[in-house]
Amino acid sequence: LFRYMNVLPTFRLLEAHLSDCDSSFSRLYELRSDDVACVICERFPDGMLEPDYCRLPPGARAEAALA
Repeated sequence: LFRYMNVLPTFRLLEAHLSDCDSSFSRLYELRSDDVACVICERFPDGMLEPDYCRLPPGARAEAALA
């Protein structure tokens, strides 16, 4: 959206959470320009920062994220 508008938004981190039971984490942030503001929540599944994460079979990551 911002690229389409040719605007560089500001970034503001609103929240960051680490899971107590695994290595999953999430962040809530805002991207804002004079005309538009977007609040985005990203959730990162357990193991995402492990070097072998991208080598897992495609369905394995989705199943692990839903568990």
